[in-house]
Amino acid sequence: MAQFVLAYTRENPVLRQGTLKQMMTPQPGTSATWGLGQTLYVANDAGGHVVGHVGGAFPAMGAAVRVNPVTGNGMVLMASGGRGATNQLGHDWIYWETGKITFEARLQIVQDRLVPASVAFILGAIALALWKLLR
Repeated sequence: MAQFVLAYTRENPVLRQGTLKQMMTPQPGTSATWGLGQTLYVANDAGGHVVGHVGGAFPAMGAAVRVNPVTGNGMVLMASGGRGATNQLGHDWIYWETGKITFEARLQIVQDRLVPASVAFILGAIALALWKLLR
């Protein structure tokens, strides 16, 4: 996987530069969020994107790749236990690399706050209804 990441930033015998360019070009019908086979996470400072992909199978394993072709920085994560942790760390890496929060990370932030707030609201409503009923 690390060799694949290195292919983004230097000549290699497997991926031609034209192929890499196509992989990092937004494809029609994807709202400019997908290249060929990978996610275009956030814009970088050179008109391109920080790219990568996340995958895995719960509960067995997770893997994530992120690359910023402009800086030549990239990361590969593999862990047991599904893709949740590797995906989150990948989004954290993008923030560290670019100072930008990905759309998916924003959704996760909302979900992390919305779910506990919803549970608290529902439990509060049940407690209030029981209090009125037993009063």
